[in-house]
Amino acid sequence: MDGVDGVEDGSCTDCDGADPADCAAATCNTDYHTFADGLGCSACADIMDVVDGVEDGSCTDCDGADPEDCAAATCNTAYHTFVDGVGCSACADIMDEVEGVEDGSCTDCDGADPADCAAATCNTDYHTFVDGVGCSACADIMDGVDGVEDGSCTDCDGANPADCAAATCDTGYHTFVAGVGCSECTAVDNAEIGATYTCTTAGDSDVSRCADGFEEDETGVADVCIEINECDEMTCGGAASTCIDGINHFSCNCGAGWSGGGVNQLCRDMDQCQAVVCGGTTSTCVDGDNHYRCACGAGWSGGGVMMRCTADSCDASEAPLHGQVGTCGSDLTSGTSCQPDCDTYYIVSGDSSCKEGILNAATCEHICSCGSGGTATSGDACPGSEHCCVQPNGATASCTACRGEHFLNGGSCDAWAAACEPNQIMTQGPSHNQDRICQESCPDEQSPYMVKKNKSCKSWSNLVNRCNKSEHWRANRYCQQSCRALGLGYEDDNCPQMYTCSNSPSSHMAKKGKSCESWPHLRNMCNLNKRWRSRRFCQKACYDLGLGYSGDDC
Repeated sequence: MDGVDGVEDGSCTDCDGADPADCAAATCNTDYHTFADGLGCSACADIMDVVDGVEDGSCTDCDGADPEDCAAATCNTAYHTFVDGVGCSACADIMDEVEGVEDGSCTDCDGADPADCAAATCNTDYHTFVDGVGCSACADIMDGVDGVEDGSCTDCDGANPADCAAATCDTGYHTFVAGVGCSECTAVDNAEIGATYTCTTAGDSDVSRCADGFEEDETGVADVCIEINECDEMTCGGAASTCIDGINHFSCNCGAGWSGGGVNQLCRDMDQCQAVVCGGTTSTCVDGDNHYRCACGAGWSGGGVMMRCTADSCDASEAPLHGQVGTCGSDLTSGTSCQPDCDTYYIVSGDSSCKEGILNAATCEHICSCGSGGTATSGDACPGSEHCCVQPNGATASCTACRGEHFLNGGSCDAWAAACEPNQIMTQGPSHNQDRICQESCPDEQSPYMVKKNKSCKSWSNLVNRCNKSEHWRANRYCQQSCRALGLGYEDDNCPQMYTCSNSPSSHMAKKGKSCESWPHLRNMCNLNKRWRSRRFCQKACYDLGLGYSGDDC
């Protein structure tokens, strides 16, 4: 078979004659396959032609006529690594993780790793793919080119300025030309309004940005800038302040009650209350736009916008006990005083004075003689324990008024009885005209439940639901004295009624509609005021304040 295409010379091992047609068995050369009896060997080349990624006619080693019989072939560009009897793998995705290289863009490779890629596409902003490495960034290739902003190249196909297709122009330049740079532009002036336009396109008359302080005319007129009114929607401060427009600035002229202002500066509100005292410590001042307003507190009236408060006057028209009105009247101005007149044998304690609607009324005191000689008023002490007694005719006489813890008993001043014992209650309170009276109280035995819960008859809030309302309590007469004090006493009990303090207001309070429980000036009166001590106004409320009258037990 020597000389027969595809058959290895000297390889025939079975023949029945001397011609090639007589050979029944021989060996095929590489690139050929399947020896046919009396014919020869078929070429491998085309058996991979239908396999994707394998170059047509490239199979060079096979042992049969089918693609899977091919042991060696050539891969197309964009494919790599022929696998015996299978085919070639695509290159596309092996550069996907490499910065600057477009994903899926590798088109030439001889292996499955990024280092095997010989050709790929660079992303925008990158240039010059390096075999097996990647792409370089475009940014800085235009640095140093006049008119082009450093680091601004965003599209290039190489590492030189001439390779840059897109970049940003510096101020004063326009229209980047690919691979060249930026052209310098000139300013266009509008002498009529003093505005300067800055060109941003190839023609200097093509205006797209106005100078600071101006804006494009929105009426459709081409290449016209109009001044911006800096005072539009600007409030300098207060209704009286004004705004003056300027080129790229404003100025504030501040009105009354405002300070500051000037170029690009707003006005500041002046505190109108800084030098205003509305009245006393309870009135307040509220600042406004170039005005103040006074809100008046207790003891003061009036006020309002630009009006201070006036201290309330006092009604001093009520004559004191044992006296007449004198120079006093119903409208005593705050900060002034007057003086009532006293009956014979009485002397006025001082002036009646008014302060912010509160009257400190004078009283008429007895002119007294003391046991050791000399005179005094009933508000003053005699030496030792002597008592001041009225002497209507200056001669020695029986007492007609007492002071301290004493009461008038006939013609003498006797000391009050001692405080009540624990098993007693006070049925009459002491004064300068009567003694203290104590009586033995009824038992105040607690119920077993109250003992268990440590409840007291005098303080248990639920007592009003017991007493004579409960059959069990009626049978045992629990808390007998406390039930009597509540008006829930038991039938046929003989418990004394406890003395209670009064809460009568002064005539001034009654006239003004003030109550002892809520009058804010009560703590300035009570036992601190001579007239109140003699009349015992608001007895219970004063006692609760800790300003009770001598001898009170409320």
